[in-house]
Amino acid sequence: RRSDLKLLASYATDPLDRSALLRMASKEGKAEYREKIVNAHIGVADIVARLCRSIEMPLEHFIAACPRLLPRYYTISSSSSMHPDSIHITVSVVKTERQDGSVHKGVCSHHLAAIVENGTVRVFCRDSSFRLPKDPSRPVIMIGPGTGIAPMRALLQERSHQRK
Repeated sequence: RRSDLKLLASYATDPLDRSALLRMASKEGKAEYREKIVNAHIGVADIVARLCRSIEMPLEHFIAACPRLLPRYYTISSSSSMHPDSIHITVSVVKTERQDGSVHKGVCSHHLAAIVENGTVRVFCRDSSFRLPKDPSRPVIMIGPGTGIAPMRALLQERSHQRK
């Protein structure tokens, strides 16, 4: 968030760092912020460790400035009828090369990709609104704008199980 840059600027000892952070935190610097921070996948740690090295702040203030990790919501992509003891998800691993050659990795997708086969993950489930007709002979048209293939995969597995 741009407001975080204003906070970081108050800890910058180099006037150049301070002015750059305040400029991007301002309304006038909105486009520059989008280009240099958002589009470049630059986080708070990158700003402090690589871009504005003159920032000197107590650890507890740094931790308070770091954004909380929000839950990631994935659609279950398996049928509970076919896989009663496990949940399958379909995830696209986020990995983007930055302009400086370093790599931005998606926090959750990379964590999930690193789990060994039969590994475990702590999750929570929300109720789903996806339902198939009880009669397996009734045709279904599936359209998933924005949902990806996960719910389609789960419904196809469930339909296959229904027909057995």
